[in-house]
Amino acid sequence: MHKQTQPDPIEPPLLNTSFVCTKCQLGYMLPAIEEGEPDYTEHYTCHKCQHHDIIPTLVTIISQLGSGFLGIFICAYLASDHSSVLSSFYAELEQDKPALNTLMAILTLIFAFSFGYVIIQAVKGYMHRRAYQSCQMLNHG
Repeated sequence: MHKQTQPDPIEPPLLNTSFVCTKCQLGYMLPAIEEGEPDYTEHYTCHKCQHHDIIPTLVTIISQLGSGFLGIFICAYLASDHSSVLSSFYAELEQDKPALNTLMAILTLIFAFSFGYVIIQAVKGYMHRRAYQSCQMLNHG
């Protein structure tokens, strides 16, 4: 009972994929394109054990990171700008409306945490993608 530890060396050029299955570590992950679906896909299936997984593309990961960091920057800028405008406005009117300030702070935090969640999802997607690529490096290196 000799267990094969490396994927077939002939198959990668023919299959045009760089992902090795993390479940069986023998097969290559092929794009799972169904009829009517565009050629671009994140769904992959192992050609040996039929393991199915979603592997995010680099474009998806980069756009999530970019939008997350940009969103947090905009939230921070608007929060600081809003607080300075409100403080000068309230100083002129000599009124204090802590409820409005509290509401704006809560909304800013909600948006900032939401953009932080997008960044965390991008990092998780990157790590998931690297697991399939590092499996290949372990088998060939």
